[in-house]
Amino acid sequence: EDSSMGNASIQLIDRPKYLQDLSKWAGKMIAQDCDRRSALRLEQNLSQQGLCDRSDITLASLRRFERTGLIAFDSLLRLANA
Repeated sequence: EDSSMGNASIQLIDRPKYLQDLSKWAGKMIAQDCDRRSALRLEQNLSQQGLCDRSDITLASLRRFERTGLIAFDSLLRLANA
């Protein structure tokens, strides 16, 4: 019984470290993608508002997407087709 309790304790201690590492990795990936998203738009000589007009998404949605990577699926499809 004691050894199984010990294993459970180790798993509880290791899990937060794993989640911290995953969070750091995800943060780096999002930051890299944010730079790429803005660069792709700028390569087309499009302002944020210009891309919003083309894709029929709100300026707030595009800004959030370029900053954080978060966007509704339907808005992502509209951007892809713009």
